Amino acid sequence: MIQEAGLRWNESKILFCLAFVCGTTVALALPASRQARRENPATAPRGGNSRVVGRFEPASLETPHPYLADPVSGGWTRVVSDPGATYLRLHFRRFDLAPGDWLEIAGRDGDAPRVYTGRGLEEPGDFWAFTVDGDLAILTLHASVGGRGGFEIDGYGRGIAPIGEPVAAPASQPGGASASLVSGPESQEPDPTGLVCGTQDWSDVACYASNRPLDAQHARGAVLAIEGCCTTSTAFKVSDSGQFMTSYHPGVSDIELRLGYERTECGGTEATSIGKVAGGEVLRADPILDYTLFTTLGDASAVPCLQLDRRQPALGERLYVPQYPWGAPLKIAIWSDSDAGGWCSVVPIPWVAGNLAPQTSQIGYFCDTAEGSLGAPVLSGSTHRVVGIHHIGLCPNAASRMDLIWPQIAGLADDCSNGFACEPVSGDRCNCDGACSGKERRYIERGGLCADCWEEPAP
Repeated sequence: MIQEAGLRWNESKILFCLAFVCGTTVALALPASRQARRENPATAPRGGNSRVVGRFEPASLETPHPYLADPVSGGWTRVVSDPGATYLRLHFRRFDLAPGDWLEIAGRDGDAPRVYTGRGLEEPGDFWAFTVDGDLAILTLHASVGGRGGFEIDGYGRGIAPIGEPVAAPASQPGGASASLVSGPESQEPDPTGLVCGTQDWSDVACYASNRPLDAQHARGAVLAIEGCCTTSTAFKVSDSGQFMTSYHPGVSDIELRLGYERTECGGTEATSIGKVAGGEVLRADPILDYTLFTTLGDASAVPCLQLDRRQPALGERLYVPQYPWGAPLKIAIWSDSDAGGWCSVVPIPWVAGNLAPQTSQIGYFCDTAEGSLGAPVLSGSTHRVVGIHHIGLCPNAASRMDLIWPQIAGLADDCSNGFACEPVSGDRCNCDGACSGKERRYIERGGLCADCWEEPAP
């Protein structure tokens, strides 16, 4: 439903034809790679799916072309409402505003406004806007100049499930995590089966803030990815210039990254986020190793940068997986009741790879995952570097090996993951991206915690 405000120029009201009003069936608009995975389970990796949280609704809403300046038109405002939606994400088929003009999109009561200028987020003017939480979005065109092409919306994503699940009573957790978020689908074996290995063992990142601070700190390099209208997965930051990685995508202009989305307390109900950025340009992508390295539009400086390892982790090496299972706020899978030692660790892959992926390109583990965990970084507990990208749920689950991915992206990755040079700075802090100097090593041995500096594993 669209409501109009402040209109002095004469035009017919533009109406949405919502699926539930018009009685039509709307096909889910997913990238071809995701459709193949969902529609052909015989050849698709189980657990290699995004989490479906919405559906696409075709719509028609546009300004005049060219649009008029405010002093002539009296202003252009629309309120887009879809009762019951958990979020709205508008898709612009074209967007062309004059310098000095801008479109503001905000939630109910003007919450979390976003401003779009020029050609929007993409030069051709064809892009997905950032999500607006809830079932109402307010669009206001500020046009002191006017005269350009204006914009046209041809549809939007309607949230049919919350991004983040309701919270049930926390469960106990081995190894020092005091509580675990167990809620909705998280408290049972997901469908498809084979992603949670034994009892669900992941926990909120806040559960590890005091007893495993390095794990918690590096876990915050993972971010929630919202793809197009309808799905969520996981991505992670790999350079201070704003490069990220996730599973394979031929394009990333439809991706929104929600930064720092996590529970404020272990097992709590409140979740916060520190911002959003949009996918920019694909730098390198490979459907076989199932990865994408891409740039972003916006400020992601508050997110920690994760280093990429150049080696294959050894059998038995400790692992942990920060992720957004079911689109819920950030979790870490550290412990595993399927591992003899209680830690998630590298295990042999017993399944016949067949049409899933070559076993020689995979790292196996019993760290629990779910739909929405696709693209999560798999980190070594020894180096706190990324050794793989999660993409198969089969118990053991599996990730594509970063030591095989690295040669393909070595010339493209920026700082943080670009080298191993290490230089100590004042105040017993570390400013490095790999091997530690003697001073830094002694500092760690005395119990110090360095943000960017870890021991190299023994060969």
